Amino acid sequence: MLKKFYVLLFFFEYLQCHNGHTLCSACKSRVHNRCPT
Repeated sequence: MLKKFYVLLFFFEYLQCHNGHTLCSACKSRVHNRCPT
């Protein structure tokens, strides 16, 4: 279970919005490059 978590962690590139929210690269494309607030 822990190994799966680390695989997902390294698979996605985590980005941070200007207001401090963390967003992975896959999610970023889903929200059209905008922070979902």
